[in-house]
Amino acid sequence: MQKKRVAIFDYWAYYSPHLEVMAAIAQREVSAGADVQYYACDGSLLACEVDPWGTKIACVNCRKRMAWAANTIALERTAVSLPPSGDYKIESSQLQSLQTYRYRDVNVGMGCASSYISRTRDQEITLNRVTTPLLKNQLISSKMIVDALNNIFDQKAPDTVYLFNGRGFINRAIIGVCDARQIPYITVEVGANDERVEEYTASLPHSISARTRMMQKLWHSADTNEKFSVAYSFYERKRAGDVTNDQSYVAQQSKGLLPNLPHDKPVVAIFNSSDDEIKSIGDEWSFSAAINQYEVVEALLKETANQSVFFIIRMHPNLASVSAPWVKNWERIKDYNNCLYIEATSPISSYEVLDVADKVLVFGSTIGAEAVAAGKPVILYGNSYYEHLNICYRATDLKCLVELCGRSLTPLDPEPALMYAYFLLRSGVALKGFTGNKQEQDYRLLGHTVPISQNRGWRTKGSLLYAMNWLGNRLTEWRIRRSLNQM
Repeated sequence: MQKKRVAIFDYWAYYSPHLEVMAAIAQREVSAGADVQYYACDGSLLACEVDPWGTKIACVNCRKRMAWAANTIALERTAVSLPPSGDYKIESSQLQSLQTYRYRDVNVGMGCASSYISRTRDQEITLNRVTTPLLKNQLISSKMIVDALNNIFDQKAPDTVYLFNGRGFINRAIIGVCDARQIPYITVEVGANDERVEEYTASLPHSISARTRMMQKLWHSADTNEKFSVAYSFYERKRAGDVTNDQSYVAQQSKGLLPNLPHDKPVVAIFNSSDDEIKSIGDEWSFSAAINQYEVVEALLKETANQSVFFIIRMHPNLASVSAPWVKNWERIKDYNNCLYIEATSPISSYEVLDVADKVLVFGSTIGAEAVAAGKPVILYGNSYYEHLNICYRATDLKCLVELCGRSLTPLDPEPALMYAYFLLRSGVALKGFTGNKQEQDYRLLGHTVPISQNRGWRTKGSLLYAMNWLGNRLTEWRIRRSLNQM
């Protein structure tokens, strides 16, 4: 019987736990009898996620880490042989339609847009003398990956491909080749805690439908007492400012600071989220990607100006350090007299806002599920990981949104919101050979700690190169954001 052929691509080896997770999967597949090809970058890309300008500073540590992992699991690395970058040309005009840019049946532009927006928070993808070269390098590198993988797969097509996350431009190009050639792939993501991983078959970890299926399966297979206890604890810890599945955004907030509100009008609390985070993820997020939250809220305020309803707009605290124009626009909300605008930096408690509200409007953030668990009617305008759980009233357009905000709504069944919370604290399965402790920044592969790490201070091997690459990336981001703010 022919062995199962598995290809593992790790273009995130510079980071932990990415390196350890992918190497542990390689070891697992070898132990299961598969023929595993453990592919490594040959260092000739013009850009990657950790080295956007192609300075090659990161390459030294990345290669050493990959070599260590391959030696630890006793598996030979195979360098991906890339064609010369000089064979590719990108015209500036081609960047105008970046998100739909295709090369050999692969949409390489979507991944480039996703990586760019994640780095710059410029959801409009502004083209100037700083950003244009960056995007060109990403597109050329994506094309190089497409051609290299087609050459590899022509010689030996795998039965399954594994890669980490899949959102960035390199891994998105790999997924595109797999889709074009109908090769099954699995994206891997760290699970709810340091020693769990999630595996998504033929989808990104950001797939709403895939996550919904995983949520339901996990919830229905869990012990009744345990799952309810864990789920309730999630919301209690969030209110207390504890770190749960994400950092706490309310630890520095205080109750008792909310100004007096009208007593003769129902209150709708609006919690916005980061518009840029859902751009270029995939078709399931197309509703959210197509709307501008500020424009929606402004239109809502205008449409309800003569109605008996009052709004509290709570800016998401993670926007406090973002100076992009789409964030600055929100300050205009102060001009409307039928709302209270709370800035991202305000110490006013988000949970005090939630508690005084008669209903809540969200664009997909977790506080929507928190509001449901707290017994509030919730309106969802956009996409969310909990959109299929029937915990929210779905507004499909502005007319529907105005109508829902203006009439009395009954709170919906909170149990699916508990399912959502349970998933955030218990998702994933243990991966043999991988252990980790995020708080201690200690990740291990087969019991061994990688000797070259950005996580453990200045005395570890490669620390100077990590520092140089970190500084280079910060300068890159500063140059980009400075160029955008000057537009």
